[in-house]
Amino acid sequence: MTKKHLLLCALALIWSSSADKAHAADKTCLYVSSYHSGYEWSDGIEKGLEDGLGDSCKLEKFYMDTKRNKSVEFFKQKSLEAKKIIDATKPDVVIACDDNASKYLVMPYYKNAETPFVFCGVNHNVDSYGYPYDNVTGMIEIAPVDATKNIVKEIVPNAKKGVYLSMDVTSQHKEYDLNKSIYAKSNIEIDRILITNMDEWVEGFKKAQEYEFIIVGSSGGIQGWDIELAKKTAEAETRNLTVTNMSWLDEISMITVTKIAEEQGEWSAKVAQAILMGTEPLDIPIIVNRKWDLRINPELIKKTEIEIPQSLYDKAVKEEF
Repeated sequence: MTKKHLLLCALALIWSSSADKAHAADKTCLYVSSYHSGYEWSDGIEKGLEDGLGDSCKLEKFYMDTKRNKSVEFFKQKSLEAKKIIDATKPDVVIACDDNASKYLVMPYYKNAETPFVFCGVNHNVDSYGYPYDNVTGMIEIAPVDATKNIVKEIVPNAKKGVYLSMDVTSQHKEYDLNKSIYAKSNIEIDRILITNMDEWVEGFKKAQEYEFIIVGSSGGIQGWDIELAKKTAEAETRNLTVTNMSWLDEISMITVTKIAEEQGEWSAKVAQAILMGTEPLDIPIIVNRKWDLRINPELIKKTEIEIPQSLYDKAVKEEF
């Protein structure tokens, strides 16, 4: 058995020990979210974290709110506020969620520091942050883009050009780059339509119908976002295949292939518990998410001439729209 397998077995024993968890009940964990409470994806991560931690530690929370506020100055200000809390309260573990917490808080202030960190929700890769550090481990968030591409090819076999419709934010830049590189392996080019507000989204969605397929990026941070208007626009304007990796956009996309937010939080909770019990972060491997769901929106599909293979319907999560 390899050293890595032995470590994971040891962690499993730690995580399953209720006695050890009770021993850690006097500990403090701090959750630092890059975004705001009410943003559906990070809310799912937070729920997984809360459920996973249980009474293992007292969980404090800090929201950087960098999805709705776009300036680097604001990012740095909120990072300093989080730093003041960390330095003053000295939590036993900090869980840093999404890219901006890593970029503006962990990397500049806590690289190889004493405070243990568990990151989650960091998109695509961690190269730009230099992870791992001695005091940092976590889970990388990778959208199931390859699986989505295979579905696109199954529905539109001769596709040569698609478009990515998204916000102009760090996480979506990384998602676009990931999509572009993966589709390029199948000789499919991906253009991009960048938007900042709801009016631009509506116009961008209409323009996107000129392409063979449309990848609908995250709506988080779009000024004046209106899901009802988005649904009306999708119902009226959809002509070609729409796909998304965002679970909360399944009502405006034909095909939704999603990560599961709770997985990020649940894993972070388990790692935090292991650290509370004495495991060093550097001894816990950084991993990527492993779960995804497929959903199909038959109401949108009926408005087009697109045919969806029965095999995809058989695999899909059954939902009412």
